[in-house]
Amino acid sequence: MDTNAELQIQFATHSIAGSEKKFNTDICEKFELVRGIGIVICDGVDGTNNEGGSLAAKLAVEGIKRHFRKNPVRNPLKALQGAMMLANFQVYDHAMKNDRFARMGTNILVVLIIDGLVYYASVGSNILLLQREGVLYQLVKPEADSLSQASLLGREKNARFSLCKNPVQAISGDVVLCATDGLNTGFSDEQVAELLSQEDISVDLLSYQIVYKLEELQNPDNTTVGIARLTDPAELPQPQSTVAPNDTIANVKPATEYPNPLKNNRLLLIFVIVLIVALTLIVSNYIFSDEGLPETDALVKKKTEAVSETKNTKFDKEPDQDQKTVSKPNQTSKETTAKESNEKFQLMDYTVQKGDNFYRLSLRFNVPSSRLEKINQKTSAQLRFGQKIKIPVKSVHKVKAGESLASIASHYQVSKKDILKVNQLKNENQLKAGSTIVVPLSAH
Repeated sequence: MDTNAELQIQFATHSIAGSEKKFNTDICEKFELVRGIGIVICDGVDGTNNEGGSLAAKLAVEGIKRHFRKNPVRNPLKALQGAMMLANFQVYDHAMKNDRFARMGTNILVVLIIDGLVYYASVGSNILLLQREGVLYQLVKPEADSLSQASLLGREKNARFSLCKNPVQAISGDVVLCATDGLNTGFSDEQVAELLSQEDISVDLLSYQIVYKLEELQNPDNTTVGIARLTDPAELPQPQSTVAPNDTIANVKPATEYPNPLKNNRLLLIFVIVLIVALTLIVSNYIFSDEGLPETDALVKKKTEAVSETKNTKFDKEPDQDQKTVSKPNQTSKETTAKESNEKFQLMDYTVQKGDNFYRLSLRFNVPSSRLEKINQKTSAQLRFGQKIKIPVKSVHKVKAGESLASIASHYQVSKKDILKVNQLKNENQLKAGSTIVVPLSAH
């Protein structure tokens, strides 16, 4: 492929405090650049008074972002040098002026992805990995003694850091993983490579999977991961052609085995396409009700004698038909009954985020992707960032004082894990009274 092609970058980060830590001193943030993005991840370390780790990480991140905000990137390596020096000064100067934070410092990793090239600089024990075609490459080797004076940013007046000699040429499909050293506690290199090879899930869900697993393993230390996936927009999956329900891949013969009567006959091909569109519109008018039909969803059966006399017809056999009450235009969605599960639901407004498609939303909200397409009358290829769509959920619940995740899950008869997943919460401690959460449909 063309390595110079402009690559789309998807990024997400998640963090856990660890079972033996009261505070999370890790920070990971992304910042925008003119021709790409930057990522900075810090693991703060307390000073002589067992304070300052969080502050050191925050000051370092602010210093990095301030440098790139004020200085255009002409030479990425020189820009990294300047940013690391400024971040070091921010931490060192604050510690020198306040004895309370004496000798605080931070592990730091800064990554720039610009014009399809990956640049990086680091101090301390943070991790930088590149997964390419199932092979895991270690770009930054953590220093063995992460608590020594020489291996923390902000411990000395003059910054000491490692800088990449040559940038890495990125290609479509590359996954860049930045992490603090807590990652090594729960995963082997083989497990990390296998996780990063999952192309069918979003980077947000992927980073959440990693920290959720570490939390299950009772990882004692703060752990933060940031994941960037690089994709050539031209290689994004296109809508697949429809295959009859009873056909399998083995039964579909290659097109080369059959003569193509439409080849080199564009007029006839256009005529056939127009005919198919016309038939589709006719069938749609028959299946969908015309009265009180909201723009996003109103798949209903016509209650006529013809339907009652043809119970064994094709429409009665469709596995994904939903029988529900149709709401009138501009009216809030009402709870209705799903035919296949007798489960009440309501339609929730959702704003499409970067990297979203119906398949990934189906995994998150426990709704078949085909059903989402029918409700919104569009395919994944038609989704656009910032677009409003409808998603069926059990409820949009406002947390009351005294309510717990267990009580909410029991009330709606869904699992706690599904509620955490759909709201992208790391644990039930993040559930606060007065906050609004989504209760998804039960997983089937």
